[in-house]
Amino acid sequence: MHVTFRARFSHAIIVMASLSLSSRVSLQARFGSKASCRVAASRGVRASALPQKGRPALTMVMRVPSAKESEVDALFASHEAMMHATHVIGEAEADDIGHPRMLEYYVAKSTELSDPLDAASSPTGNLLYAVTERYVDVIGVQEHMRIGAEKWSGFPKLMDFFEKYGCFAQPNGVQFTTFADTADPCKTRKNDITLSLGITVPASKEKELDVLFASHERFMRQTHAYGDYANPIHDDGKKPRLTHFSVNKAKELVDPFDETKGYTGKVQYSIAETYVSEKGIEGHFSFRESHPLVFEGIVDVFTNPDYARFADVGGGRVVAAQQKVDFASNIIGGVKKALDELLPRRAPHEEFCEDYCPETW
Repeated sequence: MHVTFRARFSHAIIVMASLSLSSRVSLQARFGSKASCRVAASRGVRASALPQKGRPALTMVMRVPSAKESEVDALFASHEAMMHATHVIGEAEADDIGHPRMLEYYVAKSTELSDPLDAASSPTGNLLYAVTERYVDVIGVQEHMRIGAEKWSGFPKLMDFFEKYGCFAQPNGVQFTTFADTADPCKTRKNDITLSLGITVPASKEKELDVLFASHERFMRQTHAYGDYANPIHDDGKKPRLTHFSVNKAKELVDPFDETKGYTGKVQYSIAETYVSEKGIEGHFSFRESHPLVFEGIVDVFTNPDYARFADVGGGRVVAAQQKVDFASNIIGGVKKALDELLPRRAPHEEFCEDYCPETW
């Protein structure tokens, strides 16, 4: 009997939900019970920087006919509302039970081109929707799946779309490389510019690509900047500003939603980058001459038809995100950053008091 994608997914939800109470309690104990870690996400308080490498990374991509655009847009608008209502940013809670803790969530939408490296090439007639989710812990991924299936009315339609149009499924990934070892969670904003790539390679290529991506990480850290949204004097052509960067790695599953079926023997890598402006994409590619080995290596593997699964090379935009942008605070923060760059830095004790001293004694 043919088993549908939705049925396989539902089976996975049942398996996830069968986690014993004792295992949940032990996970809660392991991942923090300090009251000081609990920051109310709904109040918009900025969560503290958190470790990034090795954290769970879910990447799911669909190649959808353009005729379905309005329908899929509406679906991801509903998905975003569900994420806002049920998930929290960073360590806003002490555990993931009932409220998965996010390091990042966004959906990138782009027009698929016949030649992803040539912006002037003809469209294929399809759109790419890339879902990027990063979690504090694997239990958060499991809770995300359970909550979606139980509480979100759009879940059946999303499963139907992934069954028909899914082209890359990496639910078991980890963040292999990142812009920083620790970073503030959920900095990606709606309308940020996206670069999204995915490959599946033979296991024999793993060591070679691990070395390539380690070199790529060093390049990104040396030449790019993180955040700093509204700094009016920043030049993205010289130092592109990112709101997210990670390379994510996983063993390819035979069935993306049933790990008991094992692995194919291949390895998946996905690159997820979001930029403050289009000029940041131009700035990123302006480094080709100064860093030829990195660019040649990445282009060779991600354009190999035997490996490539999807490609958005700076042509997409974020259409859903976990962050709710406060425009005024971004402008104030940008001006403050500009002043910090222009004027001498304050003494360390002054910076400490800004963050931790009471307004009145």
